[in-house]
Amino acid sequence: RSRSKGDLVGHYESQLSRLAANFAITTDLALVLGGKLKFKEMISGRFADAFSSLYLGYASLWFYKQHHDTTDGLDVVFDYALTTLCYEAQEALIGISSNFPIPGIGPVMKGVAFPFGRAYAKPTDAQVAAV
Repeated sequence: RSRSKGDLVGHYESQLSRLAANFAITTDLALVLGGKLKFKEMISGRFADAFSSLYLGYASLWFYKQHHDTTDGLDVVFDYALTTLCYEAQEALIGISSNFPIPGIGPVMKGVAFPFGRAYAKPTDAQVAAV
């Protein structure tokens, strides 16, 4: 769904749902490691990074839905925050696949989760200046 000023909620709901599905797929593929995952601290740290970005994204979405009518300038901050969080979740998931310790599984993760490459970018200079 494309981002428009009139439908930020719809856009970011679909993006967070997509990232949550990618997180679930990546998690399922990581189960290949079994109990060894807890000893792969960098991998589990990246899972924590992705999860926290998704959690903060959904929390921000809830806050925006509750307060966007009563708070001036919230659209700009919300757009900036969700752009950043989607980018950070993507980078964590790509970091997992790029550094996965079992040969062959990492590229499969990346291909399934991001078949066309990176979908999210850092906030633009215009977004940063607006905040």
